[in-house]
Amino acid sequence: MKQPKENKESKESKKSETQSRTRFEEKPPILSRSISLSKDRKWLIVKTIRTDIIHMNYMDKIFQENKNEPR
Repeated sequence: MKQPKENKESKESKKSETQSRTRFEEKPPILSRSISLSKDRKWLIVKTIRTDIIHMNYMDKIFQENKNEPR
């Protein structure tokens, strides 16, 4: 059974949507870790900080999509 052909505009819009997603999601998170001993020297303290850098245009788009969804 043949599937209907997609028109050129829908292919281009999907392509640009995919490109914009990858453009905004290019940066991996930055992980920082510090290790220390407690003052009484009974505990090893491991602090891990994850820093995500997210483009504001991407966040605006996410917020707009959430506003349009019914609750």
